[in-house]
Amino acid sequence: MSITQQDGWTIAEDRENDTVWSFTPSDHPAHPAAIKRALVKTGDTISLVMSAKCGASKAACDKLIDEFRAMNERVRENLQGNDPGTR
Repeated sequence: MSITQQDGWTIAEDRENDTVWSFTPSDHPAHPAAIKRALVKTGDTISLVMSAKCGASKAACDKLIDEFRAMNERVRENLQGNDPGTR
């Protein structure tokens, strides 16, 4: 497990389990919040599964989730783009 700081965020990366936890900085509108993202392989399919715990207002939490969903979509596109079977 490695724990780093990136732009005020605490990022815990568990490579053994293909999981990344992202914790909001104290000045973030959605703080306190934690987002867990895990790569899950089922057969030949790789999925990015996300869960979140957010203690801020619904609007701030919804915005945070939307931002992570957009990041997840970019990761999914990159994974597909790197798969020789999708070209």
